Amino acid sequence: MRVLQFLRSRIAVVVAALLLCGALAWGYSLDGDIESAWGELAVPTQPITFGDLKAVTGCIDCVIAGLDPYVEANHCYPMGGRFNLPRAWLWLRYMGVNGDTADATGVIYMLLLLAAFLLIFRTKTWFGGIAAVLGILSPPVLLGMERGNGDVLIFSLLVIALSATMRLAPGPRRYVVGGFLAFLTAMKIYPAVAAAAIVRTRKDVGPAALIAVVGVAALLLTSWSVLGEVYRNTPTVNWFAFGNINIFVAMIGLDWISAPDSLETLHVVVDLVTIAVIVNAAILALYLRSRRSGFFPRLDPDNRCDVVAVAALAVFCFVFCLGSSYNYRLLYLLAPLAALVKAHDEAKHPAAKPAIIVLLAFLWLSGQWLYWPIYGFALFYEPLDWLVFIGAGSWLFVTLWDRVVPQGGRARAATP
Repeated sequence: MRVLQFLRSRIAVVVAALLLCGALAWGYSLDGDIESAWGELAVPTQPITFGDLKAVTGCIDCVIAGLDPYVEANHCYPMGGRFNLPRAWLWLRYMGVNGDTADATGVIYMLLLLAAFLLIFRTKTWFGGIAAVLGILSPPVLLGMERGNGDVLIFSLLVIALSATMRLAPGPRRYVVGGFLAFLTAMKIYPAVAAAAIVRTRKDVGPAALIAVVGVAALLLTSWSVLGEVYRNTPTVNWFAFGNINIFVAMIGLDWISAPDSLETLHVVVDLVTIAVIVNAAILALYLRSRRSGFFPRLDPDNRCDVVAVAALAVFCFVFCLGSSYNYRLLYLLAPLAALVKAHDEAKHPAAKPAIIVLLAFLWLSGQWLYWPIYGFALFYEPLDWLVFIGAGSWLFVTLWDRVVPQGGRARAATP
């Protein structure tokens, strides 16, 4: 009975899963292979299913054979190139992950993602349900699934870990969450900033910062000797991607930045612009909040969905500022979308519906690179990228501000 009650409130996730399975079955019946089935859903496919995951399992097989995947390009990487992930990914071999189990591991990735969606999405209205279905079936999510990308695993584990520790006392919870974030940061650097999720009051700022530092230290300790190779082996992306640099590349063209000095200069300019935007967005967010205290939906530190949303907002903003990332990393915006759906369905917050519409438009437009002239589409799409970043950053900033700055301090600050 309790299971049926749980699934009834998660009906949107169940519907999305059934639609995806049905669409893949239909595509498979047309073309006879799963990659073509993904292609029927307008997902830019690779020659092999779960290509990103099989890049990892291929390199694991090379390690088992005594080869160095950071150097041996032809033997390890199924589609060319060299391994571009920290060493922690190669430890998956101790859990039985290798070339023989790659497809099964890819299915496990998808099941973990389904579990994560079941934990964060809870809908009570038609609008909320449709928004959840559209978010789950959006191009970035499908791209991550098709590739078997590591971000699917990290996002899913982050959601499950934060959800599983909600009932722990604050003290033990810090240690458990901190240890888990350190493990995830050893795999990719950006889960370190998800420590923002444990901030409830000013007293939590220090522990959150310590968790982030420990996570980065775990990455450095486990992968220091190969970080140079990881950086060199990682391709620079600008299409099918988001980030602060992409709009500038679209405006000036790739030819101008092909020279190393030009690219370095562009990064400096972009970083300065990003800092200026962050400062002004923070000032504007505080102004809007002072004029209307409920302008931004409240993220409750005792609510599972809202806690995950804070972590995901921090990750998205951090990744955006790093430059250019493939669109499957937009998967992290599904947690803020779930929080917005909750704010719409339960609190009837006036800003939730327009925010949901903008976010869904951004997620779905991210999959349109195949159908538009690249530069023209980038000049249309990338400003929306920045708009979502400003909105996400402002929401995160105000949420943490309200938790860290005492009520009395805010009242005195507002008194002339």
